[in-house]
Amino acid sequence: ARDSKFVLPIHCGTEIGVASTKAFLGQILILYILALKLGFLRKDLKKNNFNTTVYNRTSSVSEKWVNEFGGVLKATPGEASSNADVVCICVGRDEDLVSVMEGNEPIVIQNSEGTRTTPSVVAFLENGERLVGDPAKRQAVMNPKKTVSSVKRFMGESFKNIKTETKHVSYSVVSGDNDSPRIDIDGKKYTPQEISAMILQKMKKTAENHLKTEVKEAVITVPAYFNDAQRQATKEAGEIAGLE
Repeated sequence: ARDSKFVLPIHCGTEIGVASTKAFLGQILILYILALKLGFLRKDLKKNNFNTTVYNRTSSVSEKWVNEFGGVLKATPGEASSNADVVCICVGRDEDLVSVMEGNEPIVIQNSEGTRTTPSVVAFLENGERLVGDPAKRQAVMNPKKTVSSVKRFMGESFKNIKTETKHVSYSVVSGDNDSPRIDIDGKKYTPQEISAMILQKMKKTAENHLKTEVKEAVITVPAYFNDAQRQATKEAGEIAGLE
C-alpha cells in the first residue's frame, strides 16, 4: 500500500499485525466500496457505452490480502461466468490485478503464472522478445537497462518535474516532445503510457482467458495521489492496450 495516499498496513494469517482497528476497517470498507462501484457501473457501462473508466482508490490490494479474504476473491483460470460484465483493473505503482463481477461478488483472477497480482515490470530481450510481469521481474538483475519498472510515476508528468527521479531507475529516461518523458530502449523511445499499456494488455489477456471472450471495456482504478493529468495518461494507456 506504499503507492497510496493513505497507507493501511495489514498482515493476515496466524500472526495478526494490523496497525489499528481503524486501518483494518478501512481495508474492509475499500473492498466493499469497490464491489458497490462495480455493481452500479455494470448497467451504466452498457447503457452509455462508457468503455475505459478511471477511478482513484485509497489502497492497493496485496497478495496476502487477496489470499486471506479469498472467500469472494479466489478464482482459477478457466472458471468463466456468463454474468461477468465488468472487468476492473487495479493499477498500483509496483503491481496490478484484474477482477470481474460474478453475480454480486468481485473475483480476482489468477494470471498465467498462477498469481493474482502482476508486477508492473516490462523487459525487452536481445532477441526482440518482450516479457511482462513475473517473468520480466525475474530477469531484471541480469538485464537492468532494458527492464522497466514503476513507470507509472512518470505518467502525466513533464521530464523537468521527474528528472531527479530518473536517477533512481536502472533504465534510461530522456526528454521527448513537449518535455514529456521517454523510456529509451536501444534507441527506441517509448512513452510511459506505451509501457503501461503493455502491462494493461497482460491484464486484459488474463481477463479474456478467464471469461473466454474478448474484453473491450474496463474500469481502471489508480492510486489516490494521481492528479487529472495522470488519470488521463492512464486512460490513454488503456486505449493503447485495446480498451478503447
